[in-house]
Amino acid sequence: MKTGFSSGSDVSGFYPIFLLLGGVLVIAGSVLLIYIAWVVYQIINDPQSVQIASFLLERIQADEVAVSGFFRDAQDTSRNIEYELRWSESVRTAFFLFIGVVTFGIFVRIGSALVTSGTVILKFITSPKENRSKES
Repeated sequence: MKTGFSSGSDVSGFYPIFLLLGGVLVIAGSVLLIYIAWVVYQIINDPQSVQIASFLLERIQADEVAVSGFFRDAQDTSRNIEYELRWSESVRTAFFLFIGVVTFGIFVRIGSALVTSGTVILKFITSPKENRSKES
């Protein structure tokens, strides 16, 4: 598969564009990762200061019903037995921890992908022509 950059082609006009693109990707990924680290630090120190954490903490109370319903009694099929499962403090904490870890992981992968793609572009564009292969 040809890359479009052959050893004999003149791509000097694209160097500034690729350098800018690589730099922007590295900077955007770094800023995203630093912001994520700051939000995690804020959530650990004072969760009420982070708007999304305080919003969720206000909406899900420990005494709220999480699941409710009914089922039929095995001996008396005409009688329905109702049940309710309520959020306990530990279940609520585990739920928030799970959602937080998943969200954190997604944003970290996005940030690291931005940094990685930017560095790959920068390495490619700054490498000598002799080191670039005609086929990828």
